[in-house]
Amino acid sequence: MGIRAAKNAIRKLVINELDTLGETYDEHTYIDRVLPIFDVEDDYYGCTGMCISTEAGIGGKYAFVGDMYGVEGRSEDPYIIPKLEEIAEKHGCYWEWRDGGSIILCE
Repeated sequence: MGIRAAKNAIRKLVINELDTLGETYDEHTYIDRVLPIFDVEDDYYGCTGMCISTEAGIGGKYAFVGDMYGVEGRSEDPYIIPKLEEIAEKHGCYWEWRDGGSIILCE
């Protein structure tokens, strides 16, 4: 439990696009992608410094992890993929929107 365990689990995670996008984006090739993780120097929002870009996804080498403005055809509410939500909750953590283009892990 705790933020260190959550960070380790997240760094090991490989996302299959089929898990994140489902049939909404069936024209894409479903392949495993890595998370676009970056660290911030400051303790933004009083959180850990582990951030994940939500703008690097779909295409390229990075996974789609969420969108602050919702997912087309699903909802206009902020969306973070369930796998990231589950890992955070399992370790007593949660995600905060750092800005419109990234999320940050908080405890």
